[in-house]
Amino acid sequence: MIIMVKIGKILKKKGFDNEMIISLDIKKGIKVSTKNIPFLFLELLPGSKIPYRVNKIQHLKSNQFQVLLDRVEDERQVKEILQKDIYLPQEGSEKLIGQDVFLEVILGFQLWDKSNKIGQIDDFYDLEPHPILVVHENEQELLVPFVEEWIKEIDAKNKKLIMELPLGLFDLEE
Repeated sequence: MIIMVKIGKILKKKGFDNEMIISLDIKKGIKVSTKNIPFLFLELLPGSKIPYRVNKIQHLKSNQFQVLLDRVEDERQVKEILQKDIYLPQEGSEKLIGQDVFLEVILGFQLWDKSNKIGQIDDFYDLEPHPILVVHENEQELLVPFVEEWIKEIDAKNKKLIMELPLGLFDLEE
């Protein structure tokens, strides 16, 4: 199963050639490399992720981009996809849009270890070999390595990141 991650939304039409303005869910100052994004996936119906080839993408300001998508050929088709959520596959999305951007997307998600809620992801440290998630629960701060192999599911709809964390990760003596 391919895990899809919400990265933004289609905001409005721009100009007369069916180009649109999209907004990506990123903080100001984060650089986005869009040259390697061949497709954007749109949620036209709940649960559906329909691929649209990116014919053109251009940075406008802060988190807004102007895009031209294949198969969007008239005003009616543009109206059908306005305000729709934009997704990318989780696997490899950090390489396409930068790991920082991917990590920005999961800020605010609840971190789960299988079926046990750990807390809310509030920040991250971009470290090697793995970024570190900053998770808060009941006034306690936990640091969790963001290891791709530990990820079991990303539930963007319910804002949940489900991982299989190693036993003893939080069993540190004070």
